[in-house]
Amino acid sequence: ESEFPRRLGFSSLPDSERGFAVDGLITLHELRELHSIPLPQSLYYSTLAGFVLDKMGRIPSAGDYVDYDEWRFQVVEMEGNRVKELRIDPLKTAPLD
Repeated sequence: ESEFPRRLGFSSLPDSERGFAVDGLITLHELRELHSIPLPQSLYYSTLAGFVLDKMGRIPSAGDYVDYDEWRFQVVEMEGNRVKELRIDPLKTAPLD
């Protein structure tokens, strides 16, 4: 069990038009079960933060993002080297740079 408090998302579940925020420690299994977002499994990560770190290949900063499949995963808040919070937006409605 993690020493960090868990916040899995806002009170309403996302739909195809609206983004939402999650704790970086949400597991890929929880993300798939709670929000219907399937991401590839790996021996190297089990959380959304780990997935983003793996795809970026570096420690991100707030505002950095990864686009994967139909989704944008944007770092909202860092705590040291830990991805504390991410925002998930459908790519068709993700903010433009």
